[in-house]
Amino acid sequence: MSRPDLTHVVENGIETFVSDTYFDGYPLLDYWRFNESGFFFHRRLSSGDGEDKPLADIGFTVTYVAEAIDCLTRLYTELIAEDQAIAVVLRLLATNGRRLTRLPPHMPLISLYESVIPEIVIEKRNSLAEWRAGLQDHTVDICKEIFLRFNWINANLELAKEIIHKLFTRSW
Repeated sequence: MSRPDLTHVVENGIETFVSDTYFDGYPLLDYWRFNESGFFFHRRLSSGDGEDKPLADIGFTVTYVAEAIDCLTRLYTELIAEDQAIAVVLRLLATNGRRLTRLPPHMPLISLYESVIPEIVIEKRNSLAEWRAGLQDHTVDICKEIFLRFNWINANLELAKEIIHKLFTRSW
């Protein structure tokens, strides 16, 4: 997102805070911070947060993970060597009682896949070259781990691959 009017220089880097609305009417709260040290932090309110029966959309999750990996490979290409490691930590908060769904509209999956833990944390470390070369594979692996924490043991990973393909070919 290129919004220079929302980007500010801070003590040791830059930050951007976006407050808007998604196309489906949900609030969009997006915070980005990039420090001089190379530390990059992003936080987003996900679609469905704050509802009586909180949901976790499969498409939103897969898209977010794929975009995060793509972003980090593009961001660090000019900053670090190809063989230098980058750690990615994805944290989903308030997941206890949250159910997986497929939007739009709120279509429940055949079974109710629900998280019973308060947060989901996935941490992966690879070289820049490995992240770039395996964007789809890394996204699918991370999503599989996320879906497992929603108790979706035999997750439909072909659906994740289809979402990633549509995202990067812009064939929505």
